[in-house]
Amino acid sequence: MESLDNLKRKIYLWIIPFIILALIIFSIVHPNPAASGQFNEMVTPILFWIMLVSWYMIFQNIFFRAIEYMNLAIISLAHIASVYDSIYHLMAMGKPGALGISVIWTPLVFILFFLTLQSKLGLIYSLIIFAVTLGFSMFNLNHIPAYYLLPLVQYYIANIVYIVILFFFQKVFKMHGEMELLKRNASVDALTGIANRSQIDLWLDEHAEKATRLGTSFSIIFFDIDHFKMVNDEFGHKAGDNVLKEFAQLIKEFLPNTGFFGRWGGEEFLIIFNGPLEKAAEWAEGLRKEISRYQFTVGGIQTASFGVTDFHPGETTDSMLGRADMGLYESKNHGRNQITLV
Repeated sequence: MESLDNLKRKIYLWIIPFIILALIIFSIVHPNPAASGQFNEMVTPILFWIMLVSWYMIFQNIFFRAIEYMNLAIISLAHIASVYDSIYHLMAMGKPGALGISVIWTPLVFILFFLTLQSKLGLIYSLIIFAVTLGFSMFNLNHIPAYYLLPLVQYYIANIVYIVILFFFQKVFKMHGEMELLKRNASVDALTGIANRSQIDLWLDEHAEKATRLGTSFSIIFFDIDHFKMVNDEFGHKAGDNVLKEFAQLIKEFLPNTGFFGRWGGEEFLIIFNGPLEKAAEWAEGLRKEISRYQFTVGGIQTASFGVTDFHPGETTDSMLGRADMGLYESKNHGRNQITLV
């Protein structure tokens, strides 16, 4: 699973170039200071170089957390100064376009707050910045022309909406992530990372329903590691776990794209093979040879015994599993490291 820092790095690497592009365009256009405010004219070159250096540092993954907090402080100050400039140097003097740039970039400002500080701290920090900018308007209210009051009220209401939405969106995303993790854990074997028995049961039911509906068939390959108890007894259960993980990885690399593979329990595994019995047996034989040639990190050479069967129209998955299990034990009883078709 991707870490939060790696995900944030990707976001910053994508959005910072667009911020740099906006700053370049702003500089090229050379807006009239009377319409853009003193602050925007002075700070644009500084922000350009800060964003450029930040992008390089983030790209190289150098002092990522320090760069993140530095950008938080700089963007916070830039936002506060931009609102101050708009109210005191443009709006109070009745100049046009007072809230233009502030309105455009305010949503991104609050997104960066929550991205850097997460849910609760992001909320508190955003409200503090909001209160500071609101104070500018309240203290200068008598000097603001009446035709600016409605846009100003709308601006601050929009700020609150941004903050509330981002706060609850983070909670929604967190809940979604936790639900996805629960779903994954419910279907994945914790040790080997492959499907667990519950997931295999679902796959079997789906394949049986499809085969019955379409009149097709499929096969299952049921197998386990021979003498696995000896590995645990000789090397310990930790070593046995490592053998199971290596074994599962070996099967995954050998598995065809149309196969479904999972751990049935203990050292037993099952593959659902989308093909007739003969093809499944042929493929299982190749797998058996591959396993017998593999040198495990602990325990050396290991072998496996197999029971292979196919789906019979009208039968249950339990009866199919019962036949495969019988085939597996027949392979065990006849010397192991072999395949039995049932």
